[in-house]
Amino acid sequence: MASLHAFHKIRDIHENDKLTAQEAYQQAMSKFEEAAKQLYETLKKKEATEQLLHDKLANGKLSAHYFAQMQDFIARLDQRVMQLQPKVQKARSEMEHCQHKLTEAYVEVKKFDKLIDKKVEKWQVRQKEAEKRQMDELSLRQFLIKRNR
Repeated sequence: MASLHAFHKIRDIHENDKLTAQEAYQQAMSKFEEAAKQLYETLKKKEATEQLLHDKLANGKLSAHYFAQMQDFIARLDQRVMQLQPKVQKARSEMEHCQHKLTEAYVEVKKFDKLIDKKVEKWQVRQKEAEKRQMDELSLRQFLIKRNR
């Protein structure tokens, strides 16, 4: 059973690795969600500004100065979108990498769980066989004792 104890220790190490990977994945997912939210909010603001500009153009209630300001604001929002897109992509890649590591950690823990289960099962079978041999031996002794009387 010493080897079983060693397998339990190794499994515990892999379980700790899994928990660490889980924390890393949660952090990466939070970073991705934050970056994606910033991008979404910026795109939403840009769309609303463009719609406002379009409505004012349609109504004819637009000065040249206001139009220039709005165009400048939309251009800055475009720049912000261009800055955020690589940030979101990097965060997504990091999250996917952490997810892959987490999956690997889960697999390792499961491998050791199955290995431990098989070892325990083999040990139980050996114990039952030994018990059966002892019972057979005991029965044989009792039979021989009764026969010799």
